[in-house]
Formats: sequence, structure tokens, C-alpha cells
Amino acid sequence: MVNNKQTIIYLISTLRNSGPVNQTYNLIKNLDRTQFNPVIITLSKEPEDSKIDFFKTLDISIHTINLSRIKGIFLLKNAIKKIVQNYNNPIIHSQGLRADSINYQLKKYPMKITTIRNFPFDDYIMKFGAIKGFIMSIYHISIIKKIKKRIACSKAISTLFNTVLHCKLDFINNSVDTDFFQASNDTEKIALRKQYNLPIDAKIFIYTGQIIKRKDLETLISGFNAYNKTNALLLLVGDGSYFPIISKLKNDSIILTGKTTSVIDYLKLSDFFVSTSLSEGLPNSVLEAMSCNLPCLLSDIDAHMCLKTESVLFFKTGSHEDLCQKLIKIDTLTHSDNRKFVIDNFSIQKMTDSYQKLYKNIQENI
Repeated sequence: MVNNKQTIIYLISTLRNSGPVNQTYNLIKNLDRTQFNPVIITLSKEPEDSKIDFFKTLDISIHTINLSRIKGIFLLKNAIKKIVQNYNNPIIHSQGLRADSINYQLKKYPMKITTIRNFPFDDYIMKFGAIKGFIMSIYHISIIKKIKKRIACSKAISTLFNTVLHCKLDFINNSVDTDFFQASNDTEKIALRKQYNLPIDAKIFIYTGQIIKRKDLETLISGFNAYNKTNALLLLVGDGSYFPIISKLKNDSIILTGKTTSVIDYLKLSDFFVSTSLSEGLPNSVLEAMSCNLPCLLSDIDAHMCLKTESVLFFKTGSHEDLCQKLIKIDTLTHSDNRKFVIDNFSIQKMTDSYQKLYKNIQENI
């Protein structure tokens, strides 16, 4: 029997638990296996918080190249070539600087896609510093421009590339697992608060995600402290390089959970979600909160502004004063339509259908 399935090779640095990896998982899990054969190649040794075991349950081929980043400079390209040559005319789908660079160098294989999940000048400079971040941004953008099919994870990223960098990107929105991220009822919320030793009658605001500079949690803490409402709590759920700095700013009304596998529980026991981020692609954490039907208060960056509903408020990015005023306002919301909004616009199936259509288009036009 002839196998006419199209192989899609996903090139990614590692399967570390992160937004881009979760989006890749959503996509592969829902691909039509009668038409597509997904394969993963990771470029480095898997970290402790790898989701590789989740991917193994999908019954796919996973190739892990256990090279350090230094050794990878000299050996990675050839190691990947040896794997790719085992597949007949694959589509190579990459994301991230290193993976995109390798994808571009595999010139024997014309069917290529990159998914861009950030704006490099924002993300890299804040993460790596002005000089290193600028150099990385210039290099990554130059590689992106050389890959024929370029997909942004949101309309906001697509617009930035198109207008600022004069680099045309189509976009396919990120998705959220609405079956997993569901709203809680009052009984479940009370039970979860008891389980985590949190006050049953408190107003609980929550942030979930990385504790890093780009998330601007100093503004969140300053705004929440100015809000200063009795019986209000702020949960900061996550970990990252800024954790020691943020830990010094907290008080009795602010709780840092650190790294946890119980994000869904914390969302379900909360009343409102807040993000003060300075830059995003299309934030998983906000989509997850909206899928749990939480009213949201978000910084007015472009990536957030595409998530407008009657149950989402915006404040001026970086302004703790405006954040405080909007915390007072969102506290009065008694209804949320956010779950319906993400089901209608950001479902996994919608994202998967869009990528499958793209894969077929590439096949037909090669």
C-alpha cells in the first residue's frame, strides 16, 4: 500500500514547558493523521521541565540531538541532515532563532515554514540586553526573510513585521485547549480555595506566566498596592529570572507560588486575571484565563488589544496609576463572556485547520 501522507518535520530547540511548545503540542495532537505524518527534531538536550513525555503519547517520531550549544555550532547541521534525509520530501516547520537558522540552511528541501511568536527587537533586547539582543534580532530577522512561508502567531506580530520591518507575514492565531481550561462553579472554587489555604471570601487577582523583565510585574505590584482593597489578594503564578527581584517587592497581600503544575487550579479559584506585559506574540496565559471565563485586565499592547470583549479592560502600559483605576473598575464586573469569545476565535481545531490548509497549499505549489 502506497503511503501518501505528507511528512511535517517540526524543528524546535527543546520541548521545554513553554507557550510555543504547548502550541506545537496542540497542533500535532489534532493533525489529520490520514494526511500528515508529524515528526519532531529537537536541537538540544531536554531540560528538567521538558514535555517530551506528553509528546510521546501522540505516537510520533521524536529525534533528540543531545548537543551542547557550543558543539551544535559545528555538528548540528549535519546531524539534522542525517535525520531529515530519511523522510521523502518533507515540509520543514521551524520556530525560534536556532531552528529557523537550520531550516534555512537545509537548502535541499524547498518546502519550509517558520512560525514567528515574538517581535525580536522587543523580546531579545529585554531578555539578553541591548547589544546582544540587537545583534540576535538583526540576525533572526535576516533568516526569517529568507524563508519563503512566514507565519505570525497573531495579527499583532504580523502587523509589526509588515509595517516596521517591511517583511510580509501571514498569521494563524495561537489556540487554547478549551476542554482543559474550563470555568469553575462556586462549589469548585470554594473547594479549591480550601485546598490551597486561601480565603473563601477574598477577591483574588491572578497573573500566570514567566517571572521575567518583559512581563513588567513591578507595575503590577505597584498598581495592586495602590488599589489597596481589604480582603484582596494577588497571586503571581510562575517562575523565572526575575523571581528573586519580585520576591523582595511582595507583601502579605501578594503570593508567589513559584513553579507549579497546578496553573489550572489557580485560575479556577481566582476572580480576575491581570497582565502588565510590555510585549507579547499572542499570550497563552491570557487565552487560558479567558477560557476559564475570567474577566481580564490587560496592558494596552497590540497583542492584547486584539482580545477585546466587554469583559476585558485595558490600562496604559507601564502606568501603575492607570492600572489601579482599572482594578477598581474591573472589580465591579459581574459577568464574563470571555470563554465564548475564545471558543469562537481561538480553538485548537481552528488553528489546526489553518495549518493543514497551509501545508496542502505548499504541497500543491512547490
